[in-house]
Amino acid sequence: MEEKPSALDPKAAETAAFILDHTKDGPEQQLHDVEGLDGKAFQLLAAGSVIVGFLGVSGDQIRGSWLVDFLFYLALALFACAAMSVFRAVRITKFSGSHYASSLWTDYRNRPVAQIKQELAEDVEKVFNENYKLMTQKADMIEAAQTFIIIELICAVGAIALARAF
Repeated sequence: MEEKPSALDPKAAETAAFILDHTKDGPEQQLHDVEGLDGKAFQLLAAGSVIVGFLGVSGDQIRGSWLVDFLFYLALALFACAAMSVFRAVRITKFSGSHYASSLWTDYRNRPVAQIKQELAEDVEKVFNENYKLMTQKADMIEAAQTFIIIELICAVGAIALARAF
């Protein structure tokens, strides 16, 4: 295992300052990205709702064979699956930002600046990695919802096309 360099070492202090300057805004950028993912999730849910609404308005016009009914109900079930995926995605909310301002003086007032920079850089890395795992989970749920919506659309179009053919 590699030994952690001392923050008092001039080369380590310079490296810590460089890393901190280039990564300190990473967690806040991740929070911005999370808002974008949530927006995409709700857009997918809206698209699925439009498809279900269109099927609902079509009502009896798309009833016919067992295959048409099967596709109709499958589209509804897929919308329910997409809604559950969106719900799970937007419930992932335990993201962290770098909230140092409230604790810098209390936690670091008796330490050298080089050591503070090194510890802050390590903290940013830790927060970034934790957020990345949560963002990956959120993105996976949104990807599942997207897949359900696409298949829902295929089923809805199939039901309508078959109903017109019969």
